[in-house]
Amino acid sequence: MAEGESHPIRNGVIATVIGGILLTFWPAFRHAVASAAASVWTTIAAVAGSALDALAHRVAVPVWLVIVVVLLAGVPILKLMIRANASRRIPDPETQYTDDVLFGAKWHWRWSRGEILDLQCLCPVCEAELVYLEHVQAMLPRHGDPPDHTRWICEHCREDRVNLDGRVDYGLGAVRREIRRRVRSGEWASNKPIQADAASPRRRSPSR
Repeated sequence: MAEGESHPIRNGVIATVIGGILLTFWPAFRHAVASAAASVWTTIAAVAGSALDALAHRVAVPVWLVIVVVLLAGVPILKLMIRANASRRIPDPETQYTDDVLFGAKWHWRWSRGEILDLQCLCPVCEAELVYLEHVQAMLPRHGDPPDHTRWICEHCREDRVNLDGRVDYGLGAVRREIRRRVRSGEWASNKPIQADAASPRRRSPSR
């Protein structure tokens, strides 16, 4: 017999021997596995039953201890509720403060990330939009010439409504500064009239 032909015979003999060994010991192995699984399940069931019995068991607790536990648990919850309620009551200037009467005219604006945008000036009498007129000193001002100032005029009423020192950019900056000052001081949330003259650059008397 050739050497190559002996391998299939040898492999068949080995497989037969291993199969016989497995068939011999398989029932005992299966019984051992089933016994171990049953033991683990019994242990788990016993532990779960003991835990349920412990939870269902009545324990005598003093009334004062129950009151202390309730107070300790309730005080933080009450504080959180008070803070949440207080935060809802605090007015938000960026949503509620978008108009006011400043320097004798009605101003409207909007907020964006703390910045005051789209500042508009309206006549306090007829609600018309005011137009501004800058008065700039000459290159060589004469004695007695008025300093730079800007007038906001109502074309409908034909009246000067606002007259501030400086050019228009400076005047609008004065309005923005006054708005921010009222926000910081909290005056915007009150209904009391506020004099803007003391907190801002000097306001000129309206002139025609």
